[in-house]
Amino acid sequence: HYETDKCTFALGYGAMLTFQAIMTYDSKEIEKGYVILARGLELTDSRRQKKSDYLRLRAATYEEVVAELLYAETLLLTSLLSFAQSDSVIAMIKGAVRGRTSYGIYKDLYNNT
Repeated sequence: HYETDKCTFALGYGAMLTFQAIMTYDSKEIEKGYVILARGLELTDSRRQKKSDYLRLRAATYEEVVAELLYAETLLLTSLLSFAQSDSVIAMIKGAVRGRTSYGIYKDLYNNT
């Protein structure tokens, strides 16, 4: 459970930094948020199964389902930071893709667990 706790703490701290960065639009806060969320993505990605399909989620352990949920949440926060980071169309597209991926994970978890 220690590794899951590290993922949860990284997500919580990343969420606070994300909201702080969005409120201030400070580039240092945005970068700090990205660093923490990137670490959270690394931690959760190492705990979840890579392949996404119906049978995989049915056979997943509790820790793998939690890691999948934390991964989706961290990905969603990263997409929010993408929108706050710059005004470029590329950043907005990347943020939208991350948000869509997060939504797909949420949907799979809701339908299959």
